[in-house]
This record gives sequence, C-alpha cells and structure tokens, in this order.
Amino acid sequence: MPSLPEDGTKKGEERGSQITPVVQEFSMGAPLWLKFAGFTCLLLSFFLVVLGMTSSRLAQQEINSQINNMGRKLVYFVGVQIGPFWLDLIEEHRKKSRKKWKKN
Repeated sequence: MPSLPEDGTKKGEERGSQITPVVQEFSMGAPLWLKFAGFTCLLLSFFLVVLGMTSSRLAQQEINSQINNMGRKLVYFVGVQIGPFWLDLIEEHRKKSRKKWKKN
C-alpha cells in the first residue's frame, strides 16, 4: 500500500485541491432551491393576479366610458332628427279651441 505524505495529499496533488461539499440541513428538510422556486412562484403569482385585476378594472372603466359617450351621441342625434312635434300638437289644439270659441 502506498504511503501518503503527512499532509494527506497524494503524489502530484497540491494541498488544498480537495474540496469538501458543504451541505446545510434546514429545519424543514427541503433543499434551498426548492424553497427559492416556491417563493418565486408565489411572488410571481401574486403580482400577476394584482396586474390582472388592475387591468380588468381599467378596461371595465374604459368600456363604461365609451358606452356613456356613445349613448350621449345617440341621444343628441335622435334629438336633432326628431323635431319638436309637440309644438305642432299645441298649435292644432289652439286652432281647434279658437274655432270653438268663435262658434259660441
């Protein structure tokens, strides 16, 4: 069996080239990458939900605004197209009532 030098390295190997992995145990027992991935997923999901709700609210407000504007335009258009027919009715009623008074 070959003998090792006193510092524990093989021939041709430098001291300090041996790397020992450092493994930390966490109380939950889950690896750090899994915790980080879960946290990132939750954070991303939260921001996407907030963004979706904000976008939906803004879109609904814009749709309501467009509907109101279109309604105003339609009412104005109809009001311009339809003449004040009640003025004609009032005038006819006045003529009829004058004829009645003249007969009496």
